[in-house]
Amino acid sequence: MALCFISKHTTALSRVSLAPHASTLIPRLRDSRRYASTTYTQPPLDFDAEKSILYAERGIVVVNKPRGLICQRSDSPQSFNTLVSFLRDIQMHLGWKEDLQPVHRLDKNTTGSLILATRRHRAYLNSQFKARGVKKRYLAVVRGGLKTFDGEDSGRICTLHSIDNHGKVSLGVWRPGLDKKELGPRQGRGAVSSWKLLSSSKTAPLSLLELGLLTGAKHQLRVHLARILKAPVLGDTLYSDTELPPSVTDVVTVPADHIFLHARELCFVRHAATGEPLRVTVTAPLPPYFTRLCTKVGLTLTEQQVKGRVMQMGGGRWINQLEDGRRVHPRFVVPPGECVEHHEYKGEEETEWASEEGVAQTGPV
Repeated sequence: MALCFISKHTTALSRVSLAPHASTLIPRLRDSRRYASTTYTQPPLDFDAEKSILYAERGIVVVNKPRGLICQRSDSPQSFNTLVSFLRDIQMHLGWKEDLQPVHRLDKNTTGSLILATRRHRAYLNSQFKARGVKKRYLAVVRGGLKTFDGEDSGRICTLHSIDNHGKVSLGVWRPGLDKKELGPRQGRGAVSSWKLLSSSKTAPLSLLELGLLTGAKHQLRVHLARILKAPVLGDTLYSDTELPPSVTDVVTVPADHIFLHARELCFVRHAATGEPLRVTVTAPLPPYFTRLCTKVGLTLTEQQVKGRVMQMGGGRWINQLEDGRRVHPRFVVPPGECVEHHEYKGEEETEWASEEGVAQTGPV
């Protein structure tokens, strides 16, 4: 597959390219009164909002959520102020007037792709989440070697998922065709996850899984892995109360308060100014501690998993927006002779080379 290396882009495009050096091109908001109703304090944790931005276009932002950030309103003033500060920093960096809010949730210590949006775009994205139109994939390092999976390398987990008044999750038996009307309030809701074994360590009982979240119940992936697959996420002390065995601790040091679950990929639909539907796929780079542990125990990672990418499909082709760690506007300038990676709708792969003018046309965005 051809790779596209973008070596330059125009100053105008730098305003949304979100490269670190572009921050000086984004004007500061002069009217601070719009924040008068918001309590702003210095975040207790050091989150670099600018570097977390993977995608930003017309009211929709996708960030690589850092570990420790609570992305929903909390009873803890410190946690809430941290979220407010993080959102405000992103808004100011982009120079947007409208406030941003998370469209969905990730657990506190889960990292990866998180969608933020302005009020108008949140309603549109919420409808996609409700209709299961947003595709979500995760990566997880789990406790369990090759023998844990009984010779299987993929599968689907289907359960009933209920939460009691104390927030405790319990699972029930799910059967195909079960109607929601048949379920009482205590029986919960259907929860469906998929899993695929990517790699198993030869030096420690650890494996790397790719996970699909087909529904959105609380702690769904963590519960399914721990209680059904018997392979809890590494670092998850809530659903695995056993200590790590010497077969793990003698090989690698697992940092405290780190859970090895990463929201790797989000795929959603938005519309261009012309009304043309565009499918956006954001792959969030892995955090360094995740990559280091996988390298240490011999779990194989791809370059795309480590570095991430952003792809936008419109007009029948994919255009790579994130390459070699640089964030590039969808209508970027490509030096002549360099290539733009794209895929046709029919699944055929080919490479389009930039013209002598060096412009890759992708349509309105």
